[in-house]
Amino acid sequence: MSDEPKKPTVASLLFHLAFAAWGIYLIAKPGSVGIFQGTLAVLLIIFGVGMFLLGIVARFAQTPSEAAASLSKMERELYTPVHEKRRVDGETTIHEYRLDRDFYRTRTAELEAARFRTVGDYVDVTAEQATSWARAVIRTFIGDNGTTMAAIFDVRIRGFVRFVQLLGVIARDMRSVEFETEFTDGRFACTSNAVSASKTTEVPGISRLFLPLRSTTRELLDAHHAHVARLLNEKPGVTPIRVATFADVEASQDRMQAMKSRFRRSAEFNSVEETERIMGRPLSADQRRAAEEAEARRRAADAAEQPGCPTRRAAQGDG
Repeated sequence: MSDEPKKPTVASLLFHLAFAAWGIYLIAKPGSVGIFQGTLAVLLIIFGVGMFLLGIVARFAQTPSEAAASLSKMERELYTPVHEKRRVDGETTIHEYRLDRDFYRTRTAELEAARFRTVGDYVDVTAEQATSWARAVIRTFIGDNGTTMAAIFDVRIRGFVRFVQLLGVIARDMRSVEFETEFTDGRFACTSNAVSASKTTEVPGISRLFLPLRSTTRELLDAHHAHVARLLNEKPGVTPIRVATFADVEASQDRMQAMKSRFRRSAEFNSVEETERIMGRPLSADQRRAAEEAEARRRAADAAEQPGCPTRRAAQGDG
């Protein structure tokens, strides 16, 4: 038998709402309202509405097991080896998604001043499906004679997760500028002002440098040049890979995504520790239970995909 708490029934929610209705009636009914009766009425309204709202949250909030299933599903969808991308008309979709148009225009002008050219706007369909509460348009650029890729994007949080963002669990300002360079030895250099991403686990082969959120485009680009120079000095003979088209940028992003996917499905990655870093505090008992169950689900699913797994052989008809 599950030891998870039962969710409030509709009847119990209506019962709490009835207290508030009684309080409203006491105040609104004809005749004078005494001090005692008035105080009682206010307390009934506060109690009834408060319990009703708490009940609503409890009824629709996830249990630890439900949260674990959601976390596991989102993790696997976000870190699938290849993401589907949909080219869009940037201005139209930015307006539709209610993103910061001034941010896109200002950063585009600054990148063009640094001799970068726009190669395309797109929506990450895979990420959008995995996190239906977030919307973003990614605008891509190429500069430095094809050795540096750039991207700018704003992320709008929607629905109940917006409330979580207002509490500070998720960054409130998600307007980001990123520079990336891929090397002939398979490594990547990434420089960004998306400081909230620094809480995620470092992936071997992807060197990350984070600057403050308010950093200028020029400051980020100069830091990226120094970042690239340092990595090149570490491995003589390695050179940056040059890109020329949106297809080249997309192929490079696919290679990086495959690296992230392999790492996050390996034994080296621990999602419980990462969740705690992102939260910025120790997890509560329920949160830890959900995170640990999500981690167990992830490892079981990854094991099931291994070539020698009996479950996989049975699914393929090899049993």
